[in-house]
Amino acid sequence: PAALLARGMAMRDALAGRPTLRWPLAIDPALTAFRLADVPLDDLRVAPFLDHRLATDGAAHRSVAIDAVEGDLAFAGAPPVFIVHSAFCGSTLLAGLLDEPGACLSLKEPHVLAQLANAKRAAGGTA
Repeated sequence: PAALLARGMAMRDALAGRPTLRWPLAIDPALTAFRLADVPLDDLRVAPFLDHRLATDGAAHRSVAIDAVEGDLAFAGAPPVFIVHSAFCGSTLLAGLLDEPGACLSLKEPHVLAQLANAKRAAGGTA
């Protein structure tokens, strides 16, 4: 619990005063680069799913090579915490309950994770 609290505080500090988050929208088919967008935190917070339905029209988009993306994301100082689950288990409800502006940003159904899992399966690995 203490380690989890420390990570949460580090994430809070990393997000403090930040109006946007550089979010990976997709990975290119060749698996060489991510397409990133600077998305307002409030848009990420209220989006039920982080896929093609996330409005990013006004956001700055850029392509970043996979081996360079870690330093380009906001999480560099505070590693994210993941809750992995099965489908249809109330996870969107739980994410909404855990979300607290200034303390925890819950990101629901990030499509880029499904893309990475599918790429790993296609390469003969297990996701």
